[in-house]
Amino acid sequence: MNRIEEEQRRYKKFIHVEPIGFVHHMRPGSVKTLMEHIGPEHIDQARVLEVGCGQGYLVSHFLHLGASHVTGTDLTTDIIDSIPRPAFQVYRDRGHQTMEFKVEDFQEMDNFENAKIITMFIGIFSLVSRLLDVFVEIPHVQIIAFMKPAKQRKEMDEKIDQICREHSVSKSLFKIKLSGSGEQRQAIVMKKLAVAAAAATPDTILKYGKRGKSRSRRTSPSPNTNLTQRKVRRIQVSPSPTPP
Repeated sequence: MNRIEEEQRRYKKFIHVEPIGFVHHMRPGSVKTLMEHIGPEHIDQARVLEVGCGQGYLVSHFLHLGASHVTGTDLTTDIIDSIPRPAFQVYRDRGHQTMEFKVEDFQEMDNFENAKIITMFIGIFSLVSRLLDVFVEIPHVQIIAFMKPAKQRKEMDEKIDQICREHSVSKSLFKIKLSGSGEQRQAIVMKKLAVAAAAATPDTILKYGKRGKSRSRRTSPSPNTNLTQRKVRRIQVSPSPTPP
């Protein structure tokens, strides 16, 4: 059994109510694929913001990979209250990892917890569009991972491609599978140039949970990628319909 399946089995022992949201139904293989695309070496010691955290399922996986701090947010108190706090005691006992959970609307957030990585697996166009704007505008946000919206695909693809062209950003696309329905959805990880240049070796990726050093030499970002040196233009998109 691989490390991801072990962590899922451990965490699910603490859950006493039905899982909430797509993230909690993501199959172990899909979680492994997600973490590989983000890069375990980028998660180690990083601050992570998980938007739409539900019962904290991915929060636990990020801590398992060595994140120094993970913040999980969701829209309602009922969802946040459903998170099994005892499941996170193993990380508190390490003494160098912290986590917190907040009731918060991502559309209204203005504090992004100094996060290096932001993930969102909600798949609503307006929220993903907001995430892309935050990625471009906030220098410390280096990596984002999200599920592509099922609606307005062409408009979303155009926005993603424009960001990649204008801001020296890499993207990787992959499929995730939901364990309840077996439905497949497309997900994306986007990285700013300096982070993408420090990608893990295949050995590091396959040995999930084992920390290794990348053999890739870190390169200095080009002047065009220094978001602090220029005014970032917010990319405009047409208003999206209110999700049902």
